Amino acid sequence: MTNIKYSTLRRPFHKGFIKQVYRITKNCKIWKISNYDSGGDLMHKKIILCLLTLVVMILFISCNDKSGKIEYSVPTTAQVNEFISKNSINTLAIKETDDFTIVLYQNENIYGHYVLYQDQKKQLYNGGVYAVGSSIVSPVSLGGVASGKTPFVTVIINDEEMLKNAKEIQITFKDGTVVKQMISGKGIIVLHHNEENKEPISYTKLVIYDKDIKKLYEM
Repeated sequence: MTNIKYSTLRRPFHKGFIKQVYRITKNCKIWKISNYDSGGDLMHKKIILCLLTLVVMILFISCNDKSGKIEYSVPTTAQVNEFISKNSINTLAIKETDDFTIVLYQNENIYGHYVLYQDQKKQLYNGGVYAVGSSIVSPVSLGGVASGKTPFVTVIINDEEMLKNAKEIQITFKDGTVVKQMISGKGIIVLHHNEENKEPISYTKLVIYDKDIKKLYEM
């Protein structure tokens, strides 16, 4: 399973900045001694100039620190479509969350999902899980991510007869939450919102029903 976790640490003041502050502070002391007898106004102006320089430097470093922070968000539809086209992905389902987009796919000998997200510079990132081998050997292929504030389960129905009759999927998660979702195709992505994000939440039960609420598959 893939765990995406974002964190940004603020950088401390670097040594160069400390040296510059010391140099300016030292110069302030020199100005105060050398200009004491030549007039209070000149000394006062130079001390003010010294302090203003310190303020400007602090603001400059503060701005640079903020610009280095990376913030992630959901990619645009155009970015998702370009990624799918560029990588020749046979997409089964796409689901957008508050922070990222999930792309469930199945190619000839590989199936799995991608998690797509972008930074504030519109740079696209991707992570995911995949399995190598034929998925036809199993009537249903399962995957997903249990961690983060939006855990999800991916389901691929490989059995043609089951797919033809399947109408609803029901997933029970570890915390007792039950999520029901209508089936509209071979691939299904079921989300669960774990806002507290204290620990991973996996699923404990999965059931696929037909239109008469008859169980077609249970795990």
